[in-house]
Amino acid sequence: MSSTNHKNDSDITNDNDNDITNDNAVNENGRQICQFYSKMGACRHGDICIRIHLKPKQSKVICFNKLYDNPKYIKGLKKNNLEQIKEEKYDEDKIQNEINTIYKDLFVELSLSYGYIKKLIICENVNNHLSGNVYVMFKNESDAFKCFKSCNDRWFNNKPIFCELSMCQDFNDANCRSYNSPEGCSRGGLCNFHHIRSPDHKLIEELNKSQNLYYDNM
Repeated sequence: MSSTNHKNDSDITNDNDNDITNDNAVNENGRQICQFYSKMGACRHGDICIRIHLKPKQSKVICFNKLYDNPKYIKGLKKNNLEQIKEEKYDEDKIQNEINTIYKDLFVELSLSYGYIKKLIICENVNNHLSGNVYVMFKNESDAFKCFKSCNDRWFNNKPIFCELSMCQDFNDANCRSYNSPEGCSRGGLCNFHHIRSPDHKLIEELNKSQNLYYDNM
């Protein structure tokens, strides 16, 4: 477990200007607010973080914790070495097919059951607090709240769902902008910004088109 002293935390900025600004923000009682939790919807220090993790009562965004069984994270746990995970070899075509499947299953089920989805992302980080997290942004807060209340009593892929209303409101801001660049992210899978594994672009287009037709005809 990393130290809870954030003052010199190297993850305050990353290589492509994903800055955590206003790092001295405080709540009404004068306690410092964890800007990582507010921006990314997750913090590597977890419950032992010395700063406050604000829990919204309303949000358009739901975080499904570790919903995606990230094979890179699982392999790293088995080898007890998450830091060297980027040097391992993986069947990327198989992983992409799995991403396409889980993205489609979640998008269709959540959209039909709860409401219009503006965006859905899957995190491919290999650190404990982000790996396998799925963030879903609904069009309306009421739909997100309905999803939050319902899904914590549901199962997915043979395991119980744990989800929460998230402070993360800007996926572009939380995204590691160097992850999909030719050079890649210098921090590897342990980066504290979202490493988004996207489904095939054609699949996204088809799902968005179907969703628009469905809600336009309601």
